[in-house]
Amino acid sequence: MSIKDSNKKPRVIQRITREMPPMGSEFVGRFRDREYSATVIAARSYPSGKALKVGNTIYSSLSSAAKAITGWPTNGWLFWKSKR
Repeated sequence: MSIKDSNKKPRVIQRITREMPPMGSEFVGRFRDREYSATVIAARSYPSGKALKVGNTIYSSLSSAAKAITGWPTNGWLFWKSKR
């Protein structure tokens, strides 16, 4: 190890945790000219106590709902947009 290497600061890796948005949050997603609406609801059967309702179907995460719509793994945080 050289003197130059010993002056380097250790690299810190931060872990990002993503939680389900607050209950009542509404989202819209678009795929192949269709628009999908979703709402975060209370769901005791899920570890977070929340779930995403799209139509009559309940999903455990934004990504699982997006995957069901697109047919392949999809980042739900990018797929869904807040309705505000």
